[in-house]
Amino acid sequence: MAVRYPLGLRTIVSASKIRKSDPVASLAMPRRGMGFLKPVANIPPSEWEVSFFFDAAEKRVFLMWFLSPDYCDRGRAPFTINIRTESGNESKTVIFLPDSLLPATQQGECMSYTAKLREVI
Repeated sequence: MAVRYPLGLRTIVSASKIRKSDPVASLAMPRRGMGFLKPVANIPPSEWEVSFFFDAAEKRVFLMWFLSPDYCDRGRAPFTINIRTESGNESKTVIFLPDSLLPATQQGECMSYTAKLREVI
């Protein structure tokens, strides 16, 4: 079961949607009539490259949520967050991809984190 992203905490600053998967359809060309798209696989899960930006207080809340075994469990548990998609802001259940887990950049008292998220279907 997915946990909720902390209420009141700033959400993703920027997100770029990427898809890395096999094609989901092919163009069938019958001997008669119009061609049509024919599904060849299930729709692959979406992935997002995201950035979070927190001040010192928000950073503590985020890290407590991220590290807690009851919530995000160091990025291993799925969680629900609002992500801007091509059809507007949507609530998505996602998981952190372990190979990109939260590189951090400090700018004074503020921290910037980047990660890759994959939609849980």
